[in-house]
Amino acid sequence: MSTAVFCIALEKALRKLKLRGYILVVYCDDLVIAHRPEISAILVTQHVQEEFRQIGLTINTDKKLTTEDQGTIKFLD
Repeated sequence: MSTAVFCIALEKALRKLKLRGYILVVYCDDLVIAHRPEISAILVTQHVQEEFRQIGLTINTDKKLTTEDQGTIKFLD
């Protein structure tokens, strides 16, 4: 897949996530997703996996972090 086609496919997937009401911060291969507290991180992950699967991407769940239950994340550290 060419870089241009990849960027177009990724932008389409991210746009769909924004339409679900998520706020996205993207830097290189990192993605921070803000969502309403009544939506679980598990559901958000499922939505992201669904959109990314359509363009041939997978999530490394070993690197997935959540702030649920008072957790914290460091972004761009």
